[in-house]
Order: sequence, then structure tokens, then C-alpha cells
Amino acid sequence: MVARFASRVVLGARIALAAACALLLPAPPLAAAPITIGPGPARGTDRAGVTWYEDFQDWTHADLRALDDAGLGDATYSFGDGLDDSRDIVAVYSRVEGENVYFRVDLYDLALGAENGGLDVYVAIDCAAGGQPWMPDFLDVQTDRPWELCLGVYSTGTVSGVHYRLYDQSFGTITNAYLGAWFNSQLDAVEFGIKKQALLDAGWDGVAPFTLQVFTARDGSESNCSGGGRSSDIADAVEDDDRGCSDGTLHGGTASNATAGLVYYASIAHGNQSVNQADDIGAHIYEGPASTGIAGGTGFLRTLDTHEIFRVPLNIHPSGSLVVAVNWAKRPGGAADPQDGPSFLARIREFVDADQTQTPGSLIGGVFAEHIMPYFEGPVNAASIALKDSVMREVFGVSAAEARVMHTPERVIRSLSTGLAPLDGHTFEDIAASPYAATVLDEVTHLHWWFHPGESCTPDQGYRHKVHRINGVYCFMINDREDQGKFGNHDGGAVMDTRYSLLQKALYGNASEIVVVFDDWEALAGKSFDPMAGAPVPNNNPIQYHNTIRWLANRPWVRISNLRDLLDTALANPSAFVVDHGYRHDLSLQTYEWLKHASEDSYHSWYYNRNAGFAGNEQSFYDLVPVITGEQGDYHRRGTTPASDGPPLPSGMKHGDLNTPGTLMHEAWAALESAPAGRLRDLGVASYLTMIYETAWHEEDQNNYQDSNCYGAWLFPDNSWDGLNTWALRLQNHVRKAGLYAAAARWADSVRTGAGPLLAPRRAADLDFDGEAEYVLQDGHAFAVFERYGGRCVLAAAWNAAENDAMVVIGAPFTNPSAPGEEEYADASANRCSGFKDMNGGLYADAPYAVAPEGAARWRFTSPDGKVVKTIGLYPAISLPESPLPMPFSALVAEYEETVPGPLYVRLGLSPNPLDLALRGQQNLQAWFPGPRAYKLLNTRGGAARLDWSAGVAFNPAPSHEAADRRNLALTEQVELHGDGAFHIQVALLADTMRVVDVPAGPSADPAPARLALSAPRPSPARGPAEVSLALPAPARVRWEVLDAAGRRMDGGDLGERAAGTVRWTIAPRAADGRVLPAGLYFVRVTAGGATATTRWAVTR
Repeated sequence: MVARFASRVVLGARIALAAACALLLPAPPLAAAPITIGPGPARGTDRAGVTWYEDFQDWTHADLRALDDAGLGDATYSFGDGLDDSRDIVAVYSRVEGENVYFRVDLYDLALGAENGGLDVYVAIDCAAGGQPWMPDFLDVQTDRPWELCLGVYSTGTVSGVHYRLYDQSFGTITNAYLGAWFNSQLDAVEFGIKKQALLDAGWDGVAPFTLQVFTARDGSESNCSGGGRSSDIADAVEDDDRGCSDGTLHGGTASNATAGLVYYASIAHGNQSVNQADDIGAHIYEGPASTGIAGGTGFLRTLDTHEIFRVPLNIHPSGSLVVAVNWAKRPGGAADPQDGPSFLARIREFVDADQTQTPGSLIGGVFAEHIMPYFEGPVNAASIALKDSVMREVFGVSAAEARVMHTPERVIRSLSTGLAPLDGHTFEDIAASPYAATVLDEVTHLHWWFHPGESCTPDQGYRHKVHRINGVYCFMINDREDQGKFGNHDGGAVMDTRYSLLQKALYGNASEIVVVFDDWEALAGKSFDPMAGAPVPNNNPIQYHNTIRWLANRPWVRISNLRDLLDTALANPSAFVVDHGYRHDLSLQTYEWLKHASEDSYHSWYYNRNAGFAGNEQSFYDLVPVITGEQGDYHRRGTTPASDGPPLPSGMKHGDLNTPGTLMHEAWAALESAPAGRLRDLGVASYLTMIYETAWHEEDQNNYQDSNCYGAWLFPDNSWDGLNTWALRLQNHVRKAGLYAAAARWADSVRTGAGPLLAPRRAADLDFDGEAEYVLQDGHAFAVFERYGGRCVLAAAWNAAENDAMVVIGAPFTNPSAPGEEEYADASANRCSGFKDMNGGLYADAPYAVAPEGAARWRFTSPDGKVVKTIGLYPAISLPESPLPMPFSALVAEYEETVPGPLYVRLGLSPNPLDLALRGQQNLQAWFPGPRAYKLLNTRGGAARLDWSAGVAFNPAPSHEAADRRNLALTEQVELHGDGAFHIQVALLADTMRVVDVPAGPSADPAPARLALSAPRPSPARGPAEVSLALPAPARVRWEVLDAAGRRMDGGDLGERAAGTVRWTIAPRAADGRVLPAGLYFVRVTAGGATATTRWAVTR
């Protein structure tokens, strides 16, 4: 990229900030720590085993006395020894603390060992009347602020005359007042101190501000200055750019209570993944050095580690789909395993918690799955923002209104009236209508092309670092110059240009300029995205970024900030921080530079292959018809063309858009909009919103987006044809599956209104707009949909009469599909598992089975080779063996007749209550074997499946390509059974909302106890469900309740009539209305046969 910012407009002469200006500054994020000369206490150890210390972070902005220009903007004398930048002062600090007085000097670029012959640092202190007009050490310069003490720091150590010299005004040396010095070349600073008594002895009254003159020199070196008959040997001075060179006198001084400016710096970590396999997500959270070759490893944790170690804010934007995937990715070791998803989310929750003692970060909200907003203006954008809000509230305890700032996916946005609906061109209005007040855009694209198209990128301009109000939305601007430098390092610190640009803003920006840097969290984590392969590439970004943040965190004149807090600061003083552009509807579609280059200057080229009436040279997403099976996309990688795609949807329906009836995007959403309200419609909406993830994303084989003369033409324009990425088509091709949930919602409404018993028990219909029939089984208790590919059940729901709604048991609409077409696969590439999935090396999982009706209410599925025949029906039932009360339900029964060599392996993907699984991961799942040939998976917040199988069928505890808990596929537990010849598998579809789970005793009943005895729940204290055991002396009806410490009933239930012996059940730390019980002491009380027993139960969080 060309150097965009060679210099900066000086907005005014350097000023000392007055009290009125100081009011702009919010309070420092941390209270001042006592000064330690040296590294100070340890702050933390990173994953490479390196321990990091407080360093200079014990200094605060309140200690900052002056800032000084640097580099070409300063008048540092050049000795030509390569150490001029080591003598170039940029900041001076002082603090009177207890019995000591401390000083600190920041240097532009302190070379390692520069203090050993190349650098002396001086502080002359005028603290009383009179004083010495000449500077010591034969520096050949006088001062207009005669001093009473002058300290020369020559190097590390405490030997007077060697490492330092503290002069009184008679040039006598004081040897008992020096506290030492510490130079750090990576952080480019030196700190040192003296005893306060030395100042008092020199005449200071202990109250009045004293005056400092701070300057540097080179050991024993003469300059060529000759002004005033003297030859000043000062290299750089804060107060006098001339350094006494022209007149032999050092002028001016800095008061010990002076204040100086600052610049705000906000870093954004944008994390986004589809709802993928748990092991894949775990590797994004953390992957060690053994597999990456990067010291300390890679992963999201590295960025969080950095900001926690240095206790500075980070603006975290995790997409809703990423949060769902991470929440599910539980590891057996829990928090002890760095790849454990729930522990990682808990750490983010703590990091953004404003009540913590450390400096909190903040969350950035947005849409759910990073769809491109201009193509979903109106109700879809609103629904997506609402779904993301619900995820943030549940997982992090932060609402959209509290987050205040949202991420606009890929920063693709416009305000250009189309005259159409719902895509009216008014993306800003969708943000303004949401709970969010602000978003983040780019200075070099949005700001430039919308408002300053004729302006050069150099010099830098102050308005680029303001908050811009556009169509009612406050917009922070990502600043390209500093953003390009965040992964660069110089001598273990920030790159020189970043140092210079931030210093300029702190000096001349009136403490009202903001620098925003941004990157994918994957890139910050060391897993940069390969735009061709669509896969992460390990790199050392975490180390480089860590060094940059460390350097900035040690600069009090750089305030690392939360955007949410900066918005508050800006709104409190809009005249200083905000540029209001009013309302405009002539703002063209813009995005950031790489994407603008890749999409031929407009994302329309990717979506429509057309922009402003001109045809593009990209594959049109709008015109693409998805495949029904086979490959599609990734043409560069596969070395092929769209001619090799698999067969298209028989319906011929293309992706289209929301404005175009007869296209998938329009019809799928229209089906949902017309569907009756309820949980199934909500899941269909969630499916649609998840599948439009990173809409229309293309491959890119030309990644050099350099331009000419700042905003000129691309030097290497993207002239090659680029097709869509397969990973994007795996998602977007399945938008049509929302139609299944719309159909299910209509079934639920028919049950709700009493038409359920009149439903045809079996029907074939195209529910998902692909031109092929889906095969439905339904009654008043359950609804199931099958595809002919593999004869698989892709959706099954159970009716819950108590809630007057239905609960999905099979089907995970949030999860990333396995292929662009109908395939699920049977190997490691499988991302989904539906029901009755015949495995055997993948021969049958996706095979096109022949489908025929069987009897009155069954379907018969026959594999292409005729070796697998399964007949599946839906049968009503009254109760399960372990159920204490009648509980009407229906069960899918599959009768197999197979002749494959060896056993046939059948998998069932169970997802009871997918919305709860998305919001809460695995925390509400319970599984057990209620009988020798039975297995039950229950969600304690509703939804369950019980599997029963015939004799000769075996349960496989370790299916291939699965984790130990069989939950590697997102929001799904896989159960694999295998049998030979003729056998059957039954799946009871249960909307079970009981928070009590019966755990039957063994095959022989326990002997009757002598009296009613209630054991304490196990575990206690408990974070989750606990088992309760009751010794029942005689048959009786058993009722239980949970009481709080005040005796108020929190929850309870009726276990019905129970035989004498041991009764066991499970309770959860939730109230009857579903609220999580707070930590504390509770009582479990049981009543049976006229007797009562009570025990204690502790709940922790």
C-alpha cells in the first residue's frame, strides 16, 4: 500500500491544555499505582511462558507534564551516530509520592544500550528564588530558569559521578538522595527519582509547583552551535526547540502540575465463524505451538490474554453464530482445557463486566450471522439484530441498548434510494431503528468517497479522527494508517509511523481525536483467512499485536478505550468530537479497501455481477441456481468452471433477492412471514438468518490492492473472473430449508386450533422450493420430514400441550450444512447428522433412496442397491415406562430389512430444543439408559427423545469421527446403533418440559426402608442439576418442592405413585418459571404418605 500519511496538518500551535480542555478527559481507567523504578510487579504470564511486568504502567495521564514533537517535526540535534532518535524526547512526567519525587522521560526510539555513551538525560529543577543559570557538565548553555537542583542520569546504576550526578546550585554533588534509574529500550522510556528532602533542602516549600527543564545530551560530545557566544551541547529539549543553539540560553520550563494532551485508541476484535464442529471451533479458541509452529500458539485467547495482562480495554465483536458455536464446544476438561468453549465465553463475560476491578472491555453488537445488510434491508435486518440481542443478553448479560455500538458486516452499507421494497437502499435507517446508536466504518472509503472525494490522503486531517453522524447513526472511522501498523513492530514496540502519528494527535488534537484499528479476531489470533482456500493460516500476529498493545499501554498519552465509553464522551461534548452530516440518500455502496478491490469497486458485482448498469466480471450470486447434489463453488481451487457443478435444483429457482418473487431469498422469507407465530416459526427465522452468513462471498485470486497516489486507480485491478466460495454456498444454498420450519409451524397451528386429529398422517410435498418432494409424517402429537437422500429424517417436532406449542427434537437449523447440496456425508467432513442416517462408509448416507407409501401412514425407503429397506411410521402412545403420569406422545418407528455385508450402522442426530442449545450450549442436556435397550436424551428446558431398539441391535459408544461425548457436531448428539437383518428402532418424540428426570433403579428393586429418609442432593454445592434420593418405606404418592432460605417455594413437582424402595430424581437450580436460581442455601422438602422430610441444598455460581 502506498504511504497515505506522510505528514499532518497542524491544527494550531502547541498549547498547554487548560482546565476547560481537561474537562474533555474521562477519568483514567485505573487508580494510580505506587511508582516502582524498574519492571515492577508481574502482570501475567503468556502462553509462551513469558512473564510480563507492570513496567511503566504505574504512571498515569495525571503525571504527564508535557509532550514534545518528534522525528522530522522536532529540532533534535543530529550527531549522526544512529542514536539521534534515542535522544529525541516525546514526553515528560513527574510525581511527588510520599517521601520521593519521581520522573519519567519517553523517547522516540531508545536503542538498546544507548545510555552507555550515547545518551544523558537531565532534569533541572527551579523550586526557589535565585538559582544557578548555567547548566552542568560543560554543556555550554545557560537557562532563563535558574535551577536549585539539576539531575543528570547517565546510565543504570547508583554510583554518583558514574551513573548519575545530582547537583546543587553551587555545582556541589548530593550523594544521598538518588533513587536509581531504569532504561527500557523496548518501551522507549526511562524512569528515575530522588528523595523529596533534596528539594526541601534546596528551598522548596513542599507545596508550590516547581519548574522543570528536561533535555538530553550525548556523553562528552560537542555540537556545532555557537549562538550567544556559547556552544550548546543539548541534543533535545522539551521547552525550547532551539535548545539554546542560536542564543546560548535554554528558554521556558514545565510546571510540575502542568497537563498535556492525549489521543484515544480503540482496538476492535471481530470474531465470526459459522456454527461449525466443536473441534474446529476449539482450534479457533486456542491451538498450541506444536501444531501451529507459533510460540505460545494461536487463537482467540491470545488477544484476550494480551488485553488482560496489560489491563486495557478491547472492543469485542463476536458474531451470534460464533457465540452459538463456542457455547456448544464443551471440552471434557472444562476450564482447564484452553479449547473449552463455555469457559472462554465466561471469560469474555467477566472481561466486559463493568463491575470488575480490572479495566473492562466492551461488547460490540450487530446482526446474528454477518449477512450483508443492504441485501436484507427491512424486516430481515431487524430480525437478525433482535436474535443477536437475545444471544448477547443470555450469554454475556449485555443488551444491544447497553452495547450501543454495532458492527456492520464487512462494512458494506449505503444510503441510496432504490424506490423498491423492502430493499429500499436505506441501510442506515435499519441501524437507527435498532437499539444501537453507533457503528464502525472506514475513513479511506466511506468517509472519503461520500464526503471528501477530491481530497488527497496526505496530510492527515483531524476530521478523520472524529465521530461522524450520518443519517442519525454515529459512525466511528477505522484509521488506515494506524490500522496498517498494528501487526508491525520496531524494537519490540510499535512501528515508528504509529508512534509519530499518535504523538501528533496527542499534541495537536485538543484531546478529542480518536484512532480506531480493526481486524478479524482470527487475524489477531494468528489465524489469518486465506481468501482462496477459505482456511486459516497460522502466523505470528499474536506476538506482534501483543508488543504493539504493550507499548501503547505504557503510554499514558495514548488512552486505549472502549467505543461505548468514547460514544458517551463524544455525546457529552459534540462540538469537539462529532461531525454531523445530516441526512443523505445519495451515498453509494461502500466497503473497506480489500473487499472493494475484490468486488470490482462495488459489492453489487459479487451479488448481481452488475453495478450502476454495467456488467461485471464475477459470478452472479443473484442468478445462481443452487445444486441439489454435487459440488459447487471454489472454481479456482478446484481448477474448474461452473459447467462442472452438480445438477441444479429441479425447481430452477435461483438465489435472487428479497425484492424478487420466485427466488429463494424471497420465497423462503415470505413463507416464514406468513407462517403462524410460535417456536417453530422462530426456528425457521433463525435458520434463514444463520444461512445468509457472509452473503455471496467469492474467491479472490488478486489480493494486491495497492492504489496509485492515495485514492487513485488500483495498480493491480481485479480483472479475473471469480466464483463463489463453496463454504458460502454450503450455507446460502440452504436458505430454502426455512420452508420446512414454515410447514412445521403450520402443522403446530393446526394442532393448536384443534385440527390436528384431522391431519393427513402422510403426505408428500415440496416444502423447501427445490422442486423435489419431502415426505411428511404427522399427527396431533408429532411432525416429521424426510428427504429421499439417505431416507433421512431432517426435522422432527413434538407437540407440548402445556405450552400450546411444539418443540424440535431432530434438526439443528443453526448448524453449518455439510455440502452445497443435500449431502450430509458420513466422514470427518460431515457437519450435520439427521435421523435414521444409514452409514456404512458413506455408501448410503446420501444415496437417493426410492420412496413409496406403505400402508396408511408409513413411508418405505429403499437404497439404490436394494440392500437397505426401511419402513418408517409415526405411532401414538400414552406413556413411557419411566413416566409417572400419562404423557401422550408419538414415536417414529423404523423397521429395517437389510442385506449389506456385516451389520448396518444407523445414526440418529438428536437436537432437543435447538434454540435452547444455541443459547445455552450443553448445560441443560441430560442423558441416560433407562433400560437395557433404551437411551434417552433430555433437555431440562424442554424437548427429549427416547430411543428403544429390538433385540440384536447394539449401541456404539464410540462412533467414527466423533468425540467421546458424541457431541462434536454443533447442537447435536449423535447416537449410533447397528443391527443385522431385520430389526427396528423407535424414537419417541417428547416435548417433555419437566425439570425432573427419573433415574430408574437396577433390575431388582431396593428393599423397603424402615422410615421416610431424604438424602442431601448430590452434588451440593451445585452449579447444575443434582440427584435427589428418597428412601420410601411404603407405596405412596411423592411430591417435592425447593424452598429458598425464607421458605418461599421456588420449584416443585409431583412424582406420582411410587413403589416402596429408593426413589431417585434430578432437580435443577431453576425456578418454576425458568429463572436461574441465585447462589445460596435452599431446602428440598418431600411429602409422601403423610410424612415429610427436608434436607439442605447449596447452589453456587
